[in-house]
Amino acid sequence: MFWDVGRKLESVEKTHAWTGRPCKLPEDKCLRKASSSGLIIFKIVNNIKNNCVRVCVLNVWSPWSSWTLCNNLCGEGVRQRRRTCFGLKESGCTNMNDLLHIEPCNGTCCDVKAWDSWLPWSPCSVTCGGVGVRKRQRTCGSPPECVEVCSGPSQETESCASNNACPVHGGWSSWSAWGQCSGTCIDDQRSDAVTPSRVRQRTCSDPAPSKDTIPKGDDCPGDAHQSQYCSELPNCPVNGNWGEWAQPGPCSVTCGEGLQLSLRKCDNPSPKYGGEYCKGTSSRTSVCQSPCPGNQLAQIQTRAN
Repeated sequence: MFWDVGRKLESVEKTHAWTGRPCKLPEDKCLRKASSSGLIIFKIVNNIKNNCVRVCVLNVWSPWSSWTLCNNLCGEGVRQRRRTCFGLKESGCTNMNDLLHIEPCNGTCCDVKAWDSWLPWSPCSVTCGGVGVRKRQRTCGSPPECVEVCSGPSQETESCASNNACPVHGGWSSWSAWGQCSGTCIDDQRSDAVTPSRVRQRTCSDPAPSKDTIPKGDDCPGDAHQSQYCSELPNCPVNGNWGEWAQPGPCSVTCGEGLQLSLRKCDNPSPKYGGEYCKGTSSRTSVCQSPCPGNQLAQIQTRAN
């Protein structure tokens, strides 16, 4: 950000950007900005007409620093603050009173508290199986500028031991071999049939979790048993079963008493996967009567007598 200084320069020698010849321009706009280092830089506005550009640097003071602490923590003393002169010439920064500012002060550490009581010891860094460390701390009750009245460390450490045995967490043994399948074949005829499976197991014994330690050892995570289907088994044989008898066929005679044939199929269910065929016959006969004309009926009755 640039802003006017409020100061005029009668003339500033510049160099022409094209010809390199010096040129004198009346200057009434000298601007300044603060660089990242805090240096106050005065920069002349470019004169577009003559294209003369050059930076002029004026002597300027930096802002005052913060006050130092009083040099006497208790009683009368002095404190000071400083500032720095920036510029090409130091003619405007020769007054040392402008560089260093000293004033009287009174120390505030006459009636201060020393160390507070030690806080309780922290827990031991180990809870079992050997030697660890523990710590305790204390704080200085004085203001920050008076910490010199608190001599000695703010923290102490010491060794601590635990005679407790460390817990032993359980570990699984190797899996056993797979057991026998729970069946010899797969039944695909019933919806509620259970596919045969086999099981293997392991034990939480490598090592076994400790029970007499504080805390106790953790049990093994996961399952002690594992199962899988015996999908390689053959299907179970299905024995055939007779279906319903079909309606009887036509009577064997057209007049008088005859026979008619009924059939059934071995399809309820049909035998498969090596199952047995239905036992018994697939046909049966029954007596039937066919109506006869009048003279034929008389002849039949005569023969019967």
